Amino acid sequence: MYSLELKQLATDKTHVYADEPGFEHLCSCRNRTCADYVDIYVKRIDDHTVEMRHKGEGCMFSKASAHVLCERVKGMSMNDAKEYLVQNLERLDNGEYGEVFAAFSGIPLDSSRTVCYRYVWAGCRDCFSE
Repeated sequence: MYSLELKQLATDKTHVYADEPGFEHLCSCRNRTCADYVDIYVKRIDDHTVEMRHKGEGCMFSKASAHVLCERVKGMSMNDAKEYLVQNLERLDNGEYGEVFAAFSGIPLDSSRTVCYRYVWAGCRDCFSE
């Protein structure tokens, strides 16, 4: 039913946080429609996100979304990462999956499942804004 790419992203453990030194807690993202949550951790040098990790419980969509987020903002300045999040959320809100959310394109944008992958990005955007 869903793409193999989406399933692979959801099960990839590359960016799963495991109490690693040098990482700080950046934000907690909560899905308001269910019990899913993702905590985001970041390792920075000056103002740049050297790496990001995620940890939490949720469905395949939220796990895949957290994985993509960690991949995409790696190495960006905090300001660039925030702007990247804003731009891609706007695209999604305008009905475009774009390259970033391509793995989710099999899910209709009017589906209740969109909140499952959107909440992680929206939560991080809000944290970068603080």
